[in-house]
Amino acid sequence: MKKCSWCGHDYPDEVSVCAVDQQPLVSGAPPPPMQHSYSDEGKIDTPVTLRGFLSLFVRYVAAIAVSYFVSFAVFFGGMLFLKWVGMNVIVLLFIASGFCGVFAGTLCLPRSGRHFGSAVLLVLGLAYYIYFLTTTNILRAENNIFPFVWLIPLGGGGVIALILIRRPPPNKSLHAPAAAPDS
Repeated sequence: MKKCSWCGHDYPDEVSVCAVDQQPLVSGAPPPPMQHSYSDEGKIDTPVTLRGFLSLFVRYVAAIAVSYFVSFAVFFGGMLFLKWVGMNVIVLLFIASGFCGVFAGTLCLPRSGRHFGSAVLLVLGLAYYIYFLTTTNILRAENNIFPFVWLIPLGGGGVIALILIRRPPPNKSLHAPAAAPDS
């Protein structure tokens, strides 16, 4: 049997990471569990260390940066492709840009924060697009075809990524017996 190095939960020997808090498992007796305080709702208030906070902060900043870089790379790379294909499929480009940005950025986040993080990245991406439109001359162009309408496919791609991130993983029991090898 292995125990979680953080919470002390027992796992079979085949498992290497705690399903609850993503901490490594150790063989034998773990160090004594940390003292936890309980909030009014009965949830455990885990102590926050400076190292843990900085690590989480860096991951969220990286998620935002990756999301923007991937969205721009997909959009401008797609614009080069549309030069040969034609502008009729530009809606697909906006969907792909929103999807890839949110999905790639979400993968930078810890597994426990991906649901909330994907929604935040979607809102930040749409807010940046609106900011970009209002601060450039695109809105003042003579042949302007209402650029805010592109929020729909851009947000739609992000929502598709959000749905895929929120999809629960296949149900695997942690205590399932190991499969016998074929003879």
